[in-house]
Amino acid sequence: IPRVTERGRRNSCRHNLEQIGLALRTYAQDNDGFFPQGIEQLYPTYIGEVGAFCCPSDSDLYSQIINCHISYTYIPGSTLESDPKSIILKDNVDNHASHHKGIRRLIYKWRYGEGINVLCVNGSVEWQPRGR
Repeated sequence: IPRVTERGRRNSCRHNLEQIGLALRTYAQDNDGFFPQGIEQLYPTYIGEVGAFCCPSDSDLYSQIINCHISYTYIPGSTLESDPKSIILKDNVDNHASHHKGIRRLIYKWRYGEGINVLCVNGSVEWQPRGR
């Protein structure tokens, strides 16, 4: 059951990245083709729900939402003219892994994380297995 639960979280995360991708493209269309310098610039004009910035597999999801932290790593500097398959946003490396308690969980996630979702400039979201 934990694996099924994680797949559901992975799909929710994918949906978040798709929403963010649409918001990034809309922002760029409104700004001469340039993406923002920081992903937080999308809120609240382009994304009204702060939860879209939080991966459901984030180990500290509650804190992320309350403190408005972001569960994803944004790679600034792209434009709508950049290579369409360039990665512009990705999961933090430890978001998608089997869940264990305490320090063992952190070591387990670091060693055995399954992979990450990535958002490309063209708006596609792809799953990249660990090691790619």
